Amino acid sequence: MLPLVSKVSQQRNLLERIDGVLLTGGGADLPPALYGETPLCTFRHMSRQRSDLELGLTALAYRLGMPLFGICGGMQSINVALGGTLIQDIPSQIGSSLSHQPSTPATHPAHAIEIMARTLLHRIVGKRLIQVNSYHHQSVKHIADRLIVSAQAPDGVIEALESPSHFFLLGVQWHPEFLYHHDLLQKRLLRSFVTATKSFAARRRKQTSPFT
Repeated sequence: MLPLVSKVSQQRNLLERIDGVLLTGGGADLPPALYGETPLCTFRHMSRQRSDLELGLTALAYRLGMPLFGICGGMQSINVALGGTLIQDIPSQIGSSLSHQPSTPATHPAHAIEIMARTLLHRIVGKRLIQVNSYHHQSVKHIADRLIVSAQAPDGVIEALESPSHFFLLGVQWHPEFLYHHDLLQKRLLRSFVTATKSFAARRRKQTSPFT
């Protein structure tokens, strides 16, 4: 867990002490003003301190080449930090017949997703179709230029993003942390992030300053 610091110098100092950034998401939405839109709904917004930290750390970690893993709202933060936008509310804006906030527990799969071939996500899980849980009302709208889609739900909602030019940058719309106890693919996904942080740490030990 990291302190809510907003100055770039403080955020750089944090990144010099860690080997990867995991954005957990959870609860509040990013304020739409951060991606150039006015609020269309009355959902609770993330505090300025947290949004400053998440977006600032993401931009710096991307520049550094540090492993980045975003879960649910964390994926949305990655997209916004790198220049993308969000659908503020799936039911009212796209009217999907697929529920992305079902009544089933987060420990149970909710729907299938299709994974794009030859992506980082595909290399990790080794399958094109998997089952995931779902607990979100927002999703990615316009994708940041530096990212690509690596998975979609049957209704077209983006379920995973990644950067083909980054060492390890992956965002998933579902919650693997609720599934990994009984789902080997979700465990493999989380382990791949840990492995990436170890590789990054070994590589960085050979450098004098990560921001030079």
